[in-house]
Amino acid sequence: CVNIYGRKSARTSDALGWEDPGSEMGSVALPPHINFERLRLKKGDSVWLFQSDGRGGITVGPRLDGTIADFKPVKGREPAQMVVKIRGAWPDNALECLWRVDRGANYTLYERQLQALLSLIVKPRTRICELLVVARVGSVDAWTQKYRGKGAVRQYNAKERLRDQASSRKMARAEPSGADGRRLRDALDEARELDHLNDSQKEAVKAAMRQTCSVVQGPPGTGKTHVSVQILKMWARNLGLSPLLATSDSNVAVDNIAMGLQAQGVKVLRVGRPEKVNTIIEDISLEAVLARDIAKAEEDAAAEEEAQEALRAQEGREAKEGKGRSSSSESSRSGESNLINGNRKGKGKGKGKGKKGK
Repeated sequence: CVNIYGRKSARTSDALGWEDPGSEMGSVALPPHINFERLRLKKGDSVWLFQSDGRGGITVGPRLDGTIADFKPVKGREPAQMVVKIRGAWPDNALECLWRVDRGANYTLYERQLQALLSLIVKPRTRICELLVVARVGSVDAWTQKYRGKGAVRQYNAKERLRDQASSRKMARAEPSGADGRRLRDALDEARELDHLNDSQKEAVKAAMRQTCSVVQGPPGTGKTHVSVQILKMWARNLGLSPLLATSDSNVAVDNIAMGLQAQGVKVLRVGRPEKVNTIIEDISLEAVLARDIAKAEEDAAAEEEAQEALRAQEGREAKEGKGRSSSSESSRSGESNLINGNRKGKGKGKGKGKKGK
């Protein structure tokens, strides 16, 4: 380890109520002549760090959990480096140790999944969330019951399956909440006239307009992403629904939807790990938008400060000029007073002399 920086203090608890140990950045020097293209570890990967004995073995010491934040190539006399964000803090002797880096479990993914499960239990559920839990999961429930040792395993019979399917179907076909009836009818009329979609694609769009849940299936290349873009566009523009969330287990699929919506003129924000976002749409990623907003806020603050400085300077000049005019006016009034007094004195002396002469 060659450098430690960027310490973030611990919070009392995180979203799950667990203690948050904070985080700290550190740069680990990599072996000479390392080839980044052949390196299996990539930016954003979760890793474990162990103190190494220099021969590939592990010495006694704590295991550090972290995420690879960046890679730095060789620069002058500085070796290539791996920047790791550690959960918690580096040990006091970190700079004196050799470290072994292994791929670790994705702690962030685990935490998000647990948060989602807890939300289904403790928070008020929307209609979509109710749809997710309305039916049992077949043999998975039976396996869970057996694993917990709660008596004999009761099988998921056909009658229960049909009842759950009926409940799910009824909830899925319910009219979507939050959409205005008149706007919904207009959207359905427009969907019938979409010339760039075939009949099955139009039916998929109309189904997504008039019911809570729709499933669009098809082999690769049949236009599922194209239909998704059209549905999201009509939800946003025709029905006025906002915000909308499009998710996928594939970054490529999300990128394709984002690019399609951007081409249609829909305002899009790409959320996710920056290193996984397609470079074509980097400008609409959350990080890029935040960077622009921060830069604009700083520019506005600088412009405001400059305007305030100019105003203060203008007020100072006006005050100085006003003081100069006031001083000049007082001098003028003083001169006029002296002149009047002099005239009065002159007239008085003249009259006196005249009278005396007479």
